Amino acid sequence: MAKMIKIGFNCLNLDLYNFRQNLTRGMSNFAKRRIWKYFLVLRPEEKLKFDAWLGLELQDRQISVQRLWQNLLCLDETEISLSSEGKFCIEKKLWNKIYPDEDFSDSRFRKLSEQLIRHIEEFLAIQGFRKDRTSKDLHLLRELGLRNSFQLIQTIYRK
Repeated sequence: MAKMIKIGFNCLNLDLYNFRQNLTRGMSNFAKRRIWKYFLVLRPEEKLKFDAWLGLELQDRQISVQRLWQNLLCLDETEISLSSEGKFCIEKKLWNKIYPDEDFSDSRFRKLSEQLIRHIEEFLAIQGFRKDRTSKDLHLLRELGLRNSFQLIQTIYRK
């Protein structure tokens, strides 16, 4: 009985593996990257809000992160999902727009992408926080308590 369960479990894992392989077959390497998946998660109106937020958040720092974002906005989604021009094709195009005088470096591109992903995650968390009134009030009360502003806590509590 134990062998049958183990065999069944192995078959299940094999089927899931084959499913994942078939799901990603035909996709470009870039379409499989986390940065593209995060980009697709954002709705069009959120992309506009994120663009404005990122500019305010970074100002004149991390210019390359801002350039990566701007160039992602210009990409055609169908080109990404169907592109099979070669390994790192899309990545190299983006790299050349950000760093025109430098050779492509996958490790540096990944680090740049991770920085942008962190900003997208923070933006999404802030968006969720703004929608949840209870969470907002709890964090405000906590911060006021840490600052010993008990009179303000009482006025908020009365609301």
